[in-house]
Amino acid sequence: MFLRARVWAVLGALAVLAAACGGGGGETLTIYTSVTQATVDAVVTDFEEANPGASIEVFRAPTGEVTARIAAERRNGDPGADVIWLTDPLSMYQYQSDGLLATWEPAAAAALPPAASGPA
Repeated sequence: MFLRARVWAVLGALAVLAAACGGGGGETLTIYTSVTQATVDAVVTDFEEANPGASIEVFRAPTGEVTARIAAERRNGDPGADVIWLTDPLSMYQYQSDGLLATWEPAAAAALPPAASGPA
């Protein structure tokens, strides 16, 4: 159940990003992730079916490689990810402290278990 809630939270975040892109079709969202390929595939498939014209580009690697890529992009002033979806909460807490993460609350947030939300 917890994994399903997290997947739906990611889908919701992607939907918000797609709407923010203007809804004109042809938008590409970029995800950096360290979650399993099967989970990524399920989310990407569901998102693209629900959002015709939008697509997702995925960079999937172990957490260390993802965080190294994010660090390099920050040094160059060229962040490439629209969504960061890691399995390492310490990295996510650091990104939040550094101001790299935007606050977003899914419409069904009240239905999610408390463990599915990040720090306030």
